[in-house]
Amino acid sequence: MNFQVCLNLWIGETYWDTTNKITGNPNIPVVGKVGFSLTESTKRPWSTHIGTHIEITKTFQFMVDMGSNFHGLFVVTPAFIYRY
Repeated sequence: MNFQVCLNLWIGETYWDTTNKITGNPNIPVVGKVGFSLTESTKRPWSTHIGTHIEITKTFQFMVDMGSNFHGLFVVTPAFIYRY
């Protein structure tokens, strides 16, 4: 069996400057309807990422990306890839 493993590495930055507004009027027992409005946004929109993609065969591959903004956010995204 003849196969060659292919490895890719990357490092990068992501900028997520998003704002969401959430509103509602839930009916709470005893109190009745309570209206609310919430606006959420990012305090630190930049995050650093490092990742790898390993092609074991043309059919089976693995990818993982890790990111952090170094202020409480840490994300790991793994992926197993099967191509048929």
